Amino acid sequence: MLVLAIRAIGPRDRIADSMMVSNVVATLDWDKVKARYRSNPISRTKRGRVFRVSRVTETTVYVDLPSKEEPVSRRLLEKAVGLVNQGRVIEGPADYKRLVGDERPSYAWALLHDLGFVEE
Repeated sequence: MLVLAIRAIGPRDRIADSMMVSNVVATLDWDKVKARYRSNPISRTKRGRVFRVSRVTETTVYVDLPSKEEPVSRRLLEKAVGLVNQGRVIEGPADYKRLVGDERPSYAWALLHDLGFVEE
């Protein structure tokens, strides 16, 4: 299986549709994810709630919430990107929860939006 990394910086900065071929798995470029949140840790949910990404490890993006730091897994973010590359539309947190997983869907959707994989 060939793995193709997608540059994950800037809105709508995705691999061109013409480059999508069968048996190619597009994944997040995790180094770009780390760099994005190191340089600008502030994000916003679809409803406009501002939050801060506290850190990014090899497996997780951690979101600072008033109660505590909460994880969003790389595995589920990559699953979402795979669905998007298959033509699925993830319109918001409810779609993320239904199609991908019930792990902080509002924040996960916001991260995908920051990285250009979903649109409002």
